[in-house]
Parts: sequence; C-alpha cells; structure tokens
Amino acid sequence: MQTLFFCALLACTFAFEPVVELTGGIEAPKPWVEVNAPVDLTLSYDLHVALTRSNVTALKNLWDTLTEPSSKRFAQWLSQKELTELIAAPEANIRTVEHWLRTLGIKNFRLDVNRDYIHLTASGDQVQKILGQELRSFQNEKTHQILVRAIGPIRVPKSVAACVDTIVGVGGFPVQHYHHKSTRKPGSPDAIEVTPEVLIQRYNVTTVQKANAKNRKAVAEFQGQYISQTDVCKFFSDYSLNGTCTISHYYGSKNIQNDPGVESTLDVDYIDGLADETPLDYYLASGMDFCSDLLTWTSDISNAALPGWVHSVSYGEQRHKRVCAEADMNRLDQDFMKLNTRGISFIIASGDSGSGWWARDGWNDDYLCPSWPSSSEYCTAVGSTYFYEGNRDVEQATTQFGSGGGFSFWHTRPSFQDAAVTEYLKKAKHAKGKWNQNGRATPDVSAMGEEFTIVIRGGKEPGIGGTSASTPTFAGIITRLNDKRLNAGKTTLGGALNKLIYSNPQMFYDVTIGSDRIGLNREHGWDTAVGWDPVTGMGTPNYAAMEKVVMSLP
Repeated sequence: MQTLFFCALLACTFAFEPVVELTGGIEAPKPWVEVNAPVDLTLSYDLHVALTRSNVTALKNLWDTLTEPSSKRFAQWLSQKELTELIAAPEANIRTVEHWLRTLGIKNFRLDVNRDYIHLTASGDQVQKILGQELRSFQNEKTHQILVRAIGPIRVPKSVAACVDTIVGVGGFPVQHYHHKSTRKPGSPDAIEVTPEVLIQRYNVTTVQKANAKNRKAVAEFQGQYISQTDVCKFFSDYSLNGTCTISHYYGSKNIQNDPGVESTLDVDYIDGLADETPLDYYLASGMDFCSDLLTWTSDISNAALPGWVHSVSYGEQRHKRVCAEADMNRLDQDFMKLNTRGISFIIASGDSGSGWWARDGWNDDYLCPSWPSSSEYCTAVGSTYFYEGNRDVEQATTQFGSGGGFSFWHTRPSFQDAAVTEYLKKAKHAKGKWNQNGRATPDVSAMGEEFTIVIRGGKEPGIGGTSASTPTFAGIITRLNDKRLNAGKTTLGGALNKLIYSNPQMFYDVTIGSDRIGLNREHGWDTAVGWDPVTGMGTPNYAAMEKVVMSLP
C-alpha cells in the first residue's frame, strides 16, 4: 500500500512539473518524406535512455593522460569496474528516471553495467508520452518502405531532464550505404586483384602473427548486413588463412546466415585476412535508425566483459544537415571516449564522396562535408588508395570514387593533428565551397580501397571497393600490433592511436599522387600532398615501422 501511494505521489509530481526541451529535433533526410499513414500505437518499440554521467570532465582529463605517449600512465587502461565507479550516473538520478518510467506504465527495464543507460520496451502510446511528441509515418520515396518516427524535440519533466542526456530509438533514419564495383576492364594492366596476401606484401607485414589469448577484434554492421559463416570459412580456405574461421561471438540483433551482405562480408573477410589468428566478434544493429543503432552498439561493447580491442566500422554519412540530433552526436562522442579509456580503438571509414560537396543524399548547399562519425577525435578515420598505374610499389588516391575527407562542422580540430593540418593548409590550394578551417580533419590514414575479392554465397566476387575495404584492412593491422604488445606484457593501443599516428609520420607510406575530385565533385575537392592531406591522411601503413614504434612504448 505504501509503495502504491508513493508511486501515485510521484505521478502527481511529474504531472504538475514544468516540461522542458531535452533535445532538438532533425529534418527527415532525403529520400524520406512524411506521409499520412496510420500509426499503430499498440506496437512495441525499443528505447534507450542515456543517463547523464558523473565526472565527464574528469573522464576527458583521464583520456588525455592515458593516451599521451610521454605520460607515466600511458595506456594504463581502466577495467570495466573502474570505469563504472568513475562515470556511473548518481543513484538519485537513476531512481528519478526509473520512477518516472513507472508512472508511465513501464515496468521492465534494464540498466547497463556502467550504470549510464536504461533500456526498455514500450508501446507506441507510451513512447509518445515518454518523448513528449506524436509518432508519425515516413516513407522512402525510392523503396516505399515506411518507418514510424518521432523526429521533433524531445520534451520531458524538468527533474527528468536534469538526469538524462538524450533518449533514442525512434528518432533517426538509416544511412544510405553502398559498395563500389570496379569499372576497370578485366585483364587491364592497372587492374590488380587485391587479396590478403597482396595487402600483407604491400604493407610490409614481415612477422608472422602470434595471437594472444586476450586479444579480440570486431566489426559493427547495421541495417540488415548479415554474414554467412560458410562464406567466411570458404574465404579462409581459398586464401590459406590460419586460425579459426568461426565467428567467436554475436552481439545485438539476430544474424540471418542465408542472407549475407556485400558490406558485412567485405568487413569480415579483410579484418580476418590481415589478422586471421585473432577471434572475431560480430556486432549487428538492425534498427533502421542509425543514431540509435550506434548508441546501442557502444552500449553492447560496454557490457562485454572481454570486448574486441579494435572495432572496424564502414558506415557514415556526408551531410551538412545533421544526421542525428546534436545531443545524440555528443553522447556518441562520450561513448567513444569512455571506451577508449578501456583500451578500445575505433577504426571508421572516412566516406566515399570525396570532399562531400556532393554526396549520396545529393548536393550539400555548397558545403564540403566530411563523413560522420569518423570525424570524432576518439576514432581513426580511414581513406582509400590504390596502386598507381599498375605499380605495386606506389599508391595513389582512389580514382573509382572520391576518398572522403575534409574539415568537420561538428567537431573542432584536436591539438594532436594541428601541426600537420596547418602545414597542409599553408601550402595547398583550397577547395571551392564552404568549409570549416578549424574543424577536425579527416582522414587520419588510408589503405587500399579498390579491386578487393570477397567470397559471398559460395563464390568469389572480385572488383569490390570503397573506404569500407580500406577500414577493415587498417583495423587488421592494428589488431596485429595489439598482439605484439600483449605478447610482450603491454596493453592495447586503445585511444592512443591517433596521437601516435600524428607524432610518428615514419610509420606510413606517404601518398602524394591524386585528389578526391571525382565525378560530381570534380570542381570541389582537395589534392594529396607531402605529409598529411584530406584525401589520404598521413598515408598508408608500413607495418614494420609501426611495430618498431609501438613496441618502444610502455
């Protein structure tokens, strides 16, 4: 009886409390348009409440210390328990949010290990009450798919707003994603097939991988990109890879083995191809809401007792208008930062639309837009290259598509890359269009991104490309370096990777041929240059040189 009275009292409290705006909304991206279709409010939806963390400033300061090579605490990463003790939401705040959810009829919810997310399932009617807005129907003008979304500002009671950063689950859309298929004629002199062995030779991988039992790697897949275990094992067999071909763990949505995607297959084949001895974890988020799916993925990583230490991500969007609400983007940055302090590295594709003056969504109103989320300073952005005129010893920027890069409108430039970027801007011809000279610059590095062969549906498919080929390649290289460090009793590279990249240019083959002025971006792009450039970053990996640097560190 006392409990019922307390809940009734809380319900009254929330009912008479001022309602405030928690987050701003977004516009529906092309080709999604609102339609007059009924919304079934009895259907269930998954929501994720991002609780405001404790000690965020202290976390950032700690990140700066742990990732600085000259620090006495370099790479002394936190355990899952230590991280929770630092950032867990205050207990009073957790109780406030839980009581609020109960007054709206939500009985079952789950708190993350780090005590910074609450996950729940609610009916459409309950979702509307939680978010303070109506659910609406949107249709894709190309595919005619209909999604139910709430993309306006989220409004909650004032006391709840003080405890929460954002609430995701029905506030975003899928990103447009595709791979590139080569247009070179088969047998032409410049059409060199890229396989694991070709990459190992090109990137000077001179030592045999010796897997450490503590090491793991991972890929993140979105929007129904499934994987066939049979195909993966055939790839291992066809290219004489070592280790086990069996994916170690699946996280998130259910994988459908008989419906493999080209993107997911490319990711798995080449992170495995460069680090075949290391177990692979497969993260899948199929919510068709990229913003929510990203935060669901980082939450799944946080909850893993032994996570993958390198995560390869081949998804992003080059749009000037925000893909996600600003609060959601800021929260993802925090997630990347906190996971960096556990020793986890994020390797993310820099996009396939060059400068982003024109991208998959179309024209960006004369803005040059690099890809997000690779523009987060807590991630390593990877651009694309290919062999120059059939020469296996020289690389150029990709010519089949524009290697994505530029200067972010959402993230300011971190100090670790300031000198390299400033040097480029002093000498380079500036691209036509609007761009942010103080923005976080991408890509950080690059790797081969054309003419890859994968195994899918039982057979080989050649000529696959994109920064989504370059990204797992570079992620595999970092996985091998982690093995070397772990075998020597050291820790993983984690969030220190970007600082190491910019302070050790000798670790890379500089790419000075080409530009990202491809296709509709031919008048609006950037050139490669000596040193860092917004097409190929610091260059492509020289494994032997990288190994020398990372093994010299504590």
